[in-house]
Amino acid sequence: MAAARRPSLQVVFFDAGGVLVEFPPAERRVEAALRGLGERRPADRIAAAVREARAVRDGRGHVDLLWPPDVEDERILAAARSLASALDLPPERAAYLRDTCYHIRTLSLLPDAVPALEAVAAAGLAAGLISNAPGSLRAAFHRLGLLERLRPTIVSAEVGSRKPDGAIYAAALRQAGLAEPARALFVDDLAANVAGARAAGMRALLLDRAAAGGDLRSLAELPAHLGP
Repeated sequence: MAAARRPSLQVVFFDAGGVLVEFPPAERRVEAALRGLGERRPADRIAAAVREARAVRDGRGHVDLLWPPDVEDERILAAARSLASALDLPPERAAYLRDTCYHIRTLSLLPDAVPALEAVAAAGLAAGLISNAPGSLRAAFHRLGLLERLRPTIVSAEVGSRKPDGAIYAAALRQAGLAEPARALFVDDLAANVAGARAAGMRALLLDRAAAGGDLRSLAELPAHLGP
């Protein structure tokens, strides 16, 4: 008996960080912010200040990407105040550090991101996003011109669930109007998140840009996986 044919794809979902966008290292962001203020600090001091600011932001080790916007704003400003203090900057510089150093506000497109989205569109498929991120990611993607290309956009802070929990994939399928999970393909750079998508019935590919394993080494290889 012939094997059952898989249903054809309708939507390709992407992760954000490491797949479509990248974040400059925190130490480099802080160093650039200091240059903007006409200041310099030793590299080891910057690294120590970044570690302390992260601890403040994440509640001393508890990272929660389900923060509502007001909590996110409070955490980021607290981290910026910690940075200012650790670097011997006036307290009023905290807002400047918040705006120039917060990773969501400094992300940039990876070179293969837009070509991959164009390949998905050329194949007659929709593109979407499933990301573990605070709500401010949506504004950052709008700034990069990505938000209009990604429908639906699923952000953990907005749906109250994060990968690899099954609820976030269910939310993505529901918002995409897909009754059959196998009509969706998900691309992520973390194996646990790929496994979560597969457990939800979606097709999924692991992107490994270091070429140490996985299904893709770059998004340039994605078109070969867009068929039935």
